[in-house]
Amino acid sequence: MMVPDLGSRSITFEAVADVERPVGQLLLGFALLDHQLDFWLMAIFDVARKHNLASKMPHLVGDKIGLLVKCFTHLAEYSKHQHQALMLLKQADELNSIRNTIVHGALSHFGADPEPMLIFARLRYSKGHGIHLLKDEGLTFAQINSAASRVNDVVAEMHAISQDLHRQ
Repeated sequence: MMVPDLGSRSITFEAVADVERPVGQLLLGFALLDHQLDFWLMAIFDVARKHNLASKMPHLVGDKIGLLVKCFTHLAEYSKHQHQALMLLKQADELNSIRNTIVHGALSHFGADPEPMLIFARLRYSKGHGIHLLKDEGLTFAQINSAASRVNDVVAEMHAISQDLHRQ
């Protein structure tokens, strides 16, 4: 889809209405996903620090995922969950990318060619230049719906691992 310049963009009420529910589901589910990352870190962080994999507790989702990938890759204590945890962390990273596009972008355009898609403008402010377009990111309705339906399954699988990690 060709994205028009900023002054020529439009979004319909119908397009917004079509994604309100899946976006809400994704954002609420993502809060639970972030909570599970914290649960994993509460169980793993001290071991990671002792093995020099971390010096401080991460706070950003991407940093949490990065540290947990290192832990499940390098720490024998968690090899029992390595395969499933790494798969879930990859999915969490993909969901984080979709969530960031929605949350940190300004919904600026709707297009339906070749399939229904929303364009989010990532804006930045810089002193002396004001607000400028950093980049455009597009998400199809299918991507948003898929993420909304997957997030709860990822959280449930993470929760099962959390319970085991906290028993160790």
